[in-house]
Amino acid sequence: MGTFMKLFFSSLLMALALFSTSNGYAWDDCCCECESSLLSDIRVEARVAYYRPSSKKVKEIYGNGWADYQVELSKGFCDNWRAFVGVSGFSKSGRSLGEHDKTTLRLIPLTFGVKYVYNYAPCVDIYIGGGAAYSWLRIKDHSSYVHEHVKKSRFGGIAQIGAYYYFNECLFADVFIDYLFQKYDFSNSHSYSRYVERHDVNLSGFKVGAGLGYRF
Repeated sequence: MGTFMKLFFSSLLMALALFSTSNGYAWDDCCCECESSLLSDIRVEARVAYYRPSSKKVKEIYGNGWADYQVELSKGFCDNWRAFVGVSGFSKSGRSLGEHDKTTLRLIPLTFGVKYVYNYAPCVDIYIGGGAAYSWLRIKDHSSYVHEHVKKSRFGGIAQIGAYYYFNECLFADVFIDYLFQKYDFSNSHSYSRYVERHDVNLSGFKVGAGLGYRF
């Protein structure tokens, strides 16, 4: 894990600790009222983000950024905390370096973790969170130098910061910044000498976007 990621996670954990020792969650001032039922405060949300990869090589091949589509399900627990699970995905075409052969990248991350929610103002919450990601990668290359189809899956991480705005008891909007930590190692991935060794792929990057959700 690089220095940037260590600093990012350290800052995230520190912020979570500070938030968790702050004042209690003021549900009485919010548009939504807290309930204690096991099936209460379940939320489903559709989100759209602009994904900007951190890797210079990925940008050179596939572009500086593109749309990422997400669905997230979350459940409140222990006053200010929420557990979440989400799935997102994108497909992007580009041109390889050197020969400029067509290549298509597809990534589907499954994320899960917790977030701390703090009542900032009536009908406005801010949150910070983090967790793990398990992502499926597929690359299709139109080149005679590498395997045409490559599939890989592995664990990574996710960090989140954002804000909710409640229109009423059930409907809310979400603006957010996520950071996905996801790298793939392709060393020794080819089995025939006529193929060149594929470069490792770093798909870590920021996701900036908004969503619309419903609270049950």
